[in-house]
Amino acid sequence: MDLKNSFAPVDPALRLRNAIARVFTPPPTELPSVWANREFVLSKEYANAKSNLTLWPFQRKPLDCFHWSDPCQEIVMMAGVQLLKSVVIQLAIAWVIYADPGPALMLLPRENDIERFTRDRIDPMIRDNAALAERVVESKSREKGNTVDKKSFEGGQIHFVAANSAQNVSSFTSRFGFADELDRCPMTLPPDGDLVQLFRNRFTAFTTQRKIMWSSSPTVKGRSNIEKRWKVSDQSQYHVPCPHCGHKQPLVWENLHWGELDPTIVWYECQNSQCEQPIENKHLWWMLQEENGAEWVASNPSSKIPGFTISHLYHPDKPWSDLVAEWLAAEGNPDSEKTFINTQLGRLYEEKGDVPDWQILKKRAGGYELGEMPKDALILFAGIDVQGDRIEVAQWGFGRSTQSWLVHYQVIPGNTAQDEPWDNLTDYLNSPFRHPLGADVFPSMIVLDCNYKQVQAYSWLRKIAPGRFAGKVMGIRGDVRSAGVFGRPFIADTRSNGRAVRSGVRIWPLNVSALKLELFGFLSLEADPEEEKPRGYIHLPVMDDYWYEQLTAECLMKRKNKDGYEESVWVKTGPNEALDTRVYARAGHHRLGCDNWPEHRWDELERQLRVQQEAFQFVAPQVEKPAAVAIPPKPPIRIVKPVPAALIAQQPQRPSVIRREVSW
Repeated sequence: MDLKNSFAPVDPALRLRNAIARVFTPPPTELPSVWANREFVLSKEYANAKSNLTLWPFQRKPLDCFHWSDPCQEIVMMAGVQLLKSVVIQLAIAWVIYADPGPALMLLPRENDIERFTRDRIDPMIRDNAALAERVVESKSREKGNTVDKKSFEGGQIHFVAANSAQNVSSFTSRFGFADELDRCPMTLPPDGDLVQLFRNRFTAFTTQRKIMWSSSPTVKGRSNIEKRWKVSDQSQYHVPCPHCGHKQPLVWENLHWGELDPTIVWYECQNSQCEQPIENKHLWWMLQEENGAEWVASNPSSKIPGFTISHLYHPDKPWSDLVAEWLAAEGNPDSEKTFINTQLGRLYEEKGDVPDWQILKKRAGGYELGEMPKDALILFAGIDVQGDRIEVAQWGFGRSTQSWLVHYQVIPGNTAQDEPWDNLTDYLNSPFRHPLGADVFPSMIVLDCNYKQVQAYSWLRKIAPGRFAGKVMGIRGDVRSAGVFGRPFIADTRSNGRAVRSGVRIWPLNVSALKLELFGFLSLEADPEEEKPRGYIHLPVMDDYWYEQLTAECLMKRKNKDGYEESVWVKTGPNEALDTRVYARAGHHRLGCDNWPEHRWDELERQLRVQQEAFQFVAPQVEKPAAVAIPPKPPIRIVKPVPAALIAQQPQRPSVIRREVSW
């Protein structure tokens, strides 16, 4: 009987002898990619025909990370479809069965995905590879070791679970983990919380020997499971040499160009500005080879987690002209563009809406230093956002015509369940700024977000209210349902009988949506340096990239609710504390009615600031700032380039590429 057409050898005695011999055989030293290229057989169910496997060059290293000698415990793959993920996961499972057996767990989005994966991938793989067939329990109706959601083999078993139930994910303890199409899984699983962390907890018993492989085509930035793991990985890209100058570089969409009149003429522009020769699709196979210098290069080398991303620009069987045709067909349709960016480029899609570009904001920043209160900023407001391990405070100065200046931004670290960060917050707010006209300036209104750590927030409001800031502190909670900027306040403190304490903490619902829309409108204003700034213009000091990204980290998008009706919702694209603290400071400005102050009120405020005192510069306490997260590449930008002269002389024909016998 042909072993390749059976799950187990015919002779049970031979099977037993082989199993005993393997117990005393040390694990193989060869790499999984070497073994796969030599022995693995592709099944006709997922390949063009039954044939031997030949890995593409960029598929080898992600697979070799699963070898027992590699110290990494997690591997991340964020890539386009049918390019890297499926083949590496399948071969890693085969390697566990063949060479390094142990308990394994695979996470898939739904039950239907489990049946499809085992029927179309796992069962044919075991059937057609003798080295696996003799190790896996034979499939029989009376045998419970080989079912749709479980495969038992010598030394271990692999369970397949769906991500739509917390009980499914939390029922196993395993050494090996595989999470495929992670972005099709929910981000949270009530009541246990974050899906990614819940799955990682299944492997804590194997502290040094565990291997977890995360893979997915990405979706939307800020709402992506694979993005969480990608940010903490070493973020490797496959660098290939230019066939003309030898310069090594990752292939990026922005450097791919095509003829405006004839988009079938496609070429790649080398990142070396001294290289003037166009790179053609026919050069790609040579560029991919490791012996020619191609290699994975980490952009975040401090991480111990290998992460790999790759796009269809590297696909040996897909001409660049086909990729261009797909983009031109999708261009202009947001849904189609998102699909192209996610599945073909392997990038996170950034939903921007009407949010201004943070890079433009950074370019226009300057004119004063952080910690300096400009002359035209006549009144100060503080916005406070509370996190579990820190408190973030922004102090904004406002002047005539609702113009504003970021005066200072402070991150106060510490466990906000304890008193220390709250005491440091009080000390910080009691440190004045010296106005250029001479007076010391304290916040005229302090707005604290009480959505998080409510007990500690209420306690701090009670303690600070009677002092210097009596009548100048307010607690808020975000509420987009308020008709105006503020809703009707409620008293948070109650007696044992449930009645409100009249002198208790008062909380104001705040329509954050209205203030965010106003903020993005103000940020989009343009002004001539020589002319008077328009109403609402926002002045910014020089800050790091991370702060500007936070200021623009939400966008208003159209979504269908559960009833099928379209509604506008705010979508986070990353950490947004800079945005929130600005909104809270502006809420304090609105609460005082500064928008409607007559000119003589501003004149009087300016007169009060004109006092003769010795000038000094405010110096903020030095505290540690939370580490910035890595920002994924931007979506594609179309830059029209003239067709190189070297390509004009050629007949516009389909570039030649090296075709493989089979494709994943």
